[in-house]
Amino acid sequence: VSSGQSLGSVRRRGLLLRIDLDGPCPCVVRARLIPSRKALGTSLGEVRREFGAAAIEELKLKLKRSAKRKLRRARILKAKLRVTITGPGGESTVLERRVRLRRR
Repeated sequence: VSSGQSLGSVRRRGLLLRIDLDGPCPCVVRARLIPSRKALGTSLGEVRREFGAAAIEELKLKLKRSAKRKLRRARILKAKLRVTITGPGGESTVLERRVRLRRR
């Protein structure tokens, strides 16, 4: 996750992710933002992209319209970012990281 992102900027522009692909490619990268509060639903947003070669890439995870509405007056968002990388043979690797975004 790129540093320096506030809750308001993520609502407007999306969550910027920097991914370092050094394994076998072509591969498919899926990222999903899962909130800790169940009142926000099961997923705030998803992104899926295919890559042809190993490189350092940036992804932008855009929030769903319903998530933007629910986070309009929120002061803090605690969520889990789950990134799944599927290689050419079908084997997948799952990475998880906790994310905390604050309003500035």
